[in-house]
Amino acid sequence: MKEVLSLRRRPLPDFSLVREFRRGSRQHPIDLSHPLSREKLVDIVDCFGIAGENYYHKTDGNPPYDGRIRGSIPKLLLRESVARRLFIVNERLKWSDIELFVYDAYRPVEVQDTMFLEWMPNDVRRRCPDWHEARIYEEVCKFWGRGSDENGRVDPLSPSFHSTGGAVDLMMMDRRSGILLPMGAGFDDFSETERAFMDHYERLRSLGKILTLDEERALGNRRILYWSFVEEGFVNNPNEVWH
Repeated sequence: MKEVLSLRRRPLPDFSLVREFRRGSRQHPIDLSHPLSREKLVDIVDCFGIAGENYYHKTDGNPPYDGRIRGSIPKLLLRESVARRLFIVNERLKWSDIELFVYDAYRPVEVQDTMFLEWMPNDVRRRCPDWHEARIYEEVCKFWGRGSDENGRVDPLSPSFHSTGGAVDLMMMDRRSGILLPMGAGFDDFSETERAFMDHYERLRSLGKILTLDEERALGNRRILYWSFVEEGFVNNPNEVWH
C-alpha cells in the first residue's frame, strides 16, 4: 500500500521531447513479422475481471457525446499481452483500495474516422469560431489520429493506435465506493485543452502557481496513474491523462 501511495510524491517527468516524438509516431511502421502482431484480442472484463464500459457505445450519459458513436462496439478488447500487463497494474493498485475503470480499448476504424473527421473538428469550430481550418486541424491532431485514407483504406503498417488493440483509455476509482478519483479532467474532456495534458498541474506548479487542494489531489492521482503504468512497460500519451 505504501509503495503505491508514495507515487503521489514522485514528480512527473518533462514531456516536451515525448510530445515531439508523438507527432511523428505513425511514421514508424509496425513490424508485421513480429509474433505479437498476430496476438489475439481478449475481453478484459470477462477474462481479467477489470472494471469498465465502452464509453463510445453508451446510448446516453457519456458527455460530451451524449449518445452512441457510429461503429462502436460494446466490448472492451485488448491484445492479450497488453491485457495481462493491465491486470498486473490493477492488482497492484488494489492494495491501496484503488481500481482501474476502462472506457475504451480496441476501437474500430469507423469510430476513429468519425471522431477525427466529424465530431472533433465540429466541436473545435463551435468552441473557437474564429479559428482557421489549419489551426482546427492542428488541434484535432493533438487528440485524434485518422483511421483510414480518403479512399477508406487502412495502412496495415501504420494504423491508428486504438485500432491495433494495443491502446487503452482509463481512469482510476475508489474500490469501496466505486467513485472515480479526481484527475482534474474527465474522460475525453477537451473543453480546456491543456487541462487534459498529463503534466498540466505539474507545469502550473513549475511556473510558481500555488495549487488548490483539489488540484493537489488531481496531481497526486495523475502521478500514481502515470508511474504505475510506466513501471509495467506502458507509455502514456502526454496530451491525454486517460490514455
